[in-house]
Amino acid sequence: RLHKIGPKLVLMVEQAVRDFAGSRDASRATLCNALPALAGVLPIIPDDVFKARYLEPLMSVWAVNDRGVRSALLHNLKPLAAKVDSETVVRRLFDPMVAAFADSNKTIRELTLMSLVHIVDKLDERTLNDKLLRLLNRLQSDPDHGIRTNTTIFVGRIAPKLKPGTRQRALPAVILKAMRDPDHHARLAGAKALQACVGLFDTATLATKIMPQTCVLCLDKSTAVREVSISCADTIVTRLRRNHEASRKAEGDSKNDSA
Repeated sequence: RLHKIGPKLVLMVEQAVRDFAGSRDASRATLCNALPALAGVLPIIPDDVFKARYLEPLMSVWAVNDRGVRSALLHNLKPLAAKVDSETVVRRLFDPMVAAFADSNKTIRELTLMSLVHIVDKLDERTLNDKLLRLLNRLQSDPDHGIRTNTTIFVGRIAPKLKPGTRQRALPAVILKAMRDPDHHARLAGAKALQACVGLFDTATLATKIMPQTCVLCLDKSTAVREVSISCADTIVTRLRRNHEASRKAEGDSKNDSA
């Protein structure tokens, strides 16, 4: 039965996209009803059938400039993202999707951010380490504190996927910016991101860049921020102490060899 419904839904989507300019309300209603139904069908559609009959109509919906349609696309992105390959995500889906970060509606911006989790594993190295990070950096200045907070949480989650050089260069700036945010939820997200990523930084970065602001947050007005920050400070001091012991041992071995 579902295999019969799928083609009918595709025809509805194609017609609605064609008619959108002249019949906006009706086309929006059609798309907002058809997209969730298609999301339920996609998991059982064979990959070859999906590429031949479903992919193009669904990609065409991303060109529709309408918040209601965009919301429906983002809410139902997971099954679509599971079907498309990395090349399609990078070349055809990523840019239309993140264009919504420029929307004045904060719900659309936040929904776009939360939906990135469905495609991040299919991004190529350049898109992940360059384009996406630049977008996330801008989102950290969003007027809505919830978006700033969730941006930092997301960066903390993708940090292990970044190239080591990118982590050392870009990640400290993201975390420090969050730790200096006027909103305590955003500061807490920054402290928690540090807690999750502290093992990714070298000791020089921890000592010269991260530790000073961590100490500042140990005196934060928020109890939750203080607790996480003190835990981070303890971890950093432990790392620095181990580095000191290793350096002292190496110095001693060097003196013995010279003698």
